[in-house]
Amino acid sequence: MTQALPMHSVVAGMAQQGSVYPTGFPPLDRQLRGGGLRSKRILVIAGPPEAGKTTLAVQIAYCMASQLFLGTAALFADEGREQAVVRMGQQMGFDRDLLEAGDVDTVARLAQRMGSVELLFDNPQAQDSGAERLVKVVDMLDKRQPRVLVIDSAQRVLVRPHAGTWRPDKRTEVSDLMGYLRKVSNEKDLIVILTSQVSRDFYKARNETERSSALASGAESRAIEFESDVMVVLERPGGNGVGKGTIEKNRLKSGPASGPFYVRMNYARARLEEVSDED
Repeated sequence: MTQALPMHSVVAGMAQQGSVYPTGFPPLDRQLRGGGLRSKRILVIAGPPEAGKTTLAVQIAYCMASQLFLGTAALFADEGREQAVVRMGQQMGFDRDLLEAGDVDTVARLAQRMGSVELLFDNPQAQDSGAERLVKVVDMLDKRQPRVLVIDSAQRVLVRPHAGTWRPDKRTEVSDLMGYLRKVSNEKDLIVILTSQVSRDFYKARNETERSSALASGAESRAIEFESDVMVVLERPGGNGVGKGTIEKNRLKSGPASGPFYVRMNYARARLEEVSDED
């Protein structure tokens, strides 16, 4: 039975929302109230293939786990945990080719450096569904506050196990996922970082006026828009290697919405770095 709360209880709850934690990505932090995220918030990073979604998710996860020492659990269902570790190794200054080749000395030094990073990866089993893997990742998070859950991507993680041959449509699955993430973020005081593909109607047209709405661009379900607190949309880089990004939704904005930002991929360090403009 739903119980009404008196005003003083609501205000007391607001005063206990906790600290603000920077994401380490300046174009985002400067538009967030207090310069970062609080617990019980969902950040969606959306964009087409090759826009840098996974890179930015790894970048933020690594910042929160290594610099802020926040307990972080990750499910990289798209590219896989090994590639996520390689990206983090690059961010620490290790050579990608040596990491991917499994160079003994490089891997040993990375393992030593990673020992101080508060980051847990799922241990996928062939018989586990995406839903089961997600639940296990959530369960890995301990009771320390706050905690961070990173998922790549919404379209690759199914929240509902299926019996027999019947499966609901993808739209229902993604909607279920967003409802589940909202529930666990509130119950467990989590910061959730989620990547999402966008619909082809958003990026297939070169003329921006012919595209579908960026805010409603999350592939399969409008629940991505509705359940997110902050939604960053990245576009593919142009011929000069510079890509545009916008913050399409921001319940945590510190002031009037600003315009787009521009980023260039630093391939050696596996990072998106802000540049001054399209050039």
